[in-house]
Amino acid sequence: MKIIKSLLITIAVIGTLSAAVLGQNATAEFNRGLEQHKNKDFAACAASFARSIEYDSSQYTAHYNLGLCKLGLKQYAEANSSFRRSLQMQPDFVDAMIQLGNSLDLSGDYNGALTSYENARKIEPNNEHIYYEMGVAHEGQGKYALAEASYRKAVDLKPDYTVSLMALGSMLDKQKKDDDAYVFYSRAVKLEPANVKANRRVGDYYVRAENYPAAIAAFNKALAADPQDGDSLLGMGNAYYNDNKYAESIPYYKRAAQTDASWSLPNEYLGDAYFNIKQYSDAKKAYENDLRIDAKSSTSLYMLSRIAVINSDKPTALSFYQRLLQIDAERAEKLVPMINGKFPGAIPEN
Repeated sequence: MKIIKSLLITIAVIGTLSAAVLGQNATAEFNRGLEQHKNKDFAACAASFARSIEYDSSQYTAHYNLGLCKLGLKQYAEANSSFRRSLQMQPDFVDAMIQLGNSLDLSGDYNGALTSYENARKIEPNNEHIYYEMGVAHEGQGKYALAEASYRKAVDLKPDYTVSLMALGSMLDKQKKDDDAYVFYSRAVKLEPANVKANRRVGDYYVRAENYPAAIAAFNKALAADPQDGDSLLGMGNAYYNDNKYAESIPYYKRAAQTDASWSLPNEYLGDAYFNIKQYSDAKKAYENDLRIDAKSSTSLYMLSRIAVINSDKPTALSFYQRLLQIDAERAEKLVPMINGKFPGAIPEN
């Protein structure tokens, strides 16, 4: 999870009497840019700050704010240039160091980002946000131990820093340290009871721990905050499904599928739920929907072949078997006894 702390800097009183008009123009464009950035109109605010700089190029804050607008536009090279220009003018400007690190990180230059964060850390060694950002960069490098250490330092410095709590929990998840991750997700929930992601991660933990009532309670909290959160809907479906309550899982898988027409997984899981309660026609539709999104879904190809066997539809069973054979030969082989058991000799066996 990458956050951008958009610390727009307000303008100081400009210049001398002889530059009054120049100062007024620069200030007007600067203030216009502030308002546009507030409204997330990054293209407009970039233009305003650029014009402000044309009127008065000595404003290190204007270069910095222009960098933030470029960052919002994902124009990282230009953002880097603006932050560096601001730092040339104000070498101890920590916010610019952090945002330069952000921009380098987002463009994949993790070493450059870490150098910028380290420069900021030397000036503000107790700034928790710097350690959080260092963790993000280390995570981007795949150096999970260093990322975990950085996130832990951020949490030590500010125990109620929810972003770092969540990042640390996620990092521990990646290392399969479920119980440790749960501790930090739970702390995030206590700080922000309506935090959708924190509640969802607690729910996922309880599903893995097979504590399905607790999982359902956590997902309910997430969905109370955001009824359209697809991952929470999917998680709720999984909680019911893994508890063998297949019918109860179906409405949540349906709702999850509706949140994103390009998301195949809810359709696959929906098919599994229908299959387990022997509603094969509905299962078939769900698996077909999955294949429309992901033509190489081995699970849906496998299950559609099984459903064809149940329906005594030999050509369809063989068609899906052949498609699966091209993708996952090992799984396709598991269909052979089922198909030959229904249609003797349909597939030659070695």
